[in-house]
Amino acid sequence: MTINKLLHQIFLKRKGGKTSAKIVDLLLVRPYNGSQIAKIIDMDYNTIEYHLEILCKSKLVMCESDSYGSLYYPTDLLLKNHEEYEKIKEMMTITA
Repeated sequence: MTINKLLHQIFLKRKGGKTSAKIVDLLLVRPYNGSQIAKIIDMDYNTIEYHLEILCKSKLVMCESDSYGSLYYPTDLLLKNHEEYEKIKEMMTITA
């Protein structure tokens, strides 16, 4: 799967794509744990964990460990394709 197709699938074709994008935007600034993200975005912790799991499985985000409070980071794949990610975000605002 190409990175463009992956980004489309994660952010445009899923109902929760906007929430995943909010999480990615935070992680592009600095690492956070799930609880911190939940507080900043003002969403349920379990919802944030669900989105983080999807982002990790798609290799856009990584976690330092499986323990509670572990920090999440953007992967090299996401960082290398940051421009493409920004284009996808623009599409999200157009289709909203």
